[in-house]
Amino acid sequence: MTAETVSKISGVEMAAKQLGISLADVAAIGDGDNDADMLAGCGLGISLANGTDMAKAASTHVVGSCDDAGFAQAIQMILEKRI
Repeated sequence: MTAETVSKISGVEMAAKQLGISLADVAAIGDGDNDADMLAGCGLGISLANGTDMAKAASTHVVGSCDDAGFAQAIQMILEKRI
């Protein structure tokens, strides 16, 4: 890979391949424009409420903000299989 082809989604793709799982089985959490491809490319894309419009649009779910423990909410939802 070259620097131009490295991104968060390419890293997730490499990890999923190593684990023998599909991107459809991956959950990603992000809040910035640089997370949008990853959020859209995974089976479950979760953005924080204080995230950028691009990140939220790319996500399948939006949880609370960083100040409202949004990351913890996302993890809890995943573990409890509520989403």
